[in-house]
Amino acid sequence: MAPPSPIPDDRAKLDDLIKRLSEIRGSLAATEGTFEIKFDRIHRSYLKSARNLAHYVALRHRDIRPLQEELAQLGLSSLGRGKPT
Repeated sequence: MAPPSPIPDDRAKLDDLIKRLSEIRGSLAATEGTFEIKFDRIHRSYLKSARNLAHYVALRHRDIRPLQEELAQLGLSSLGRGKPT
């Protein structure tokens, strides 16, 4: 049996959260451009880690507390334990 569909107001909140998370993800990817000249100096075996670290630093420069609260209220990851991988 499928879970009940969210009511329209909840659906609008979820859509807004998805949009905001997507915007953050896009802006983090865009920050790579500011580091690109340095990425070409990193050994390829460390390139993925270097990009991840750049994204992490960019995320930590944002105030995402309101978003964290909304995610936590929904029982989703609040991004509070985000760390470089």
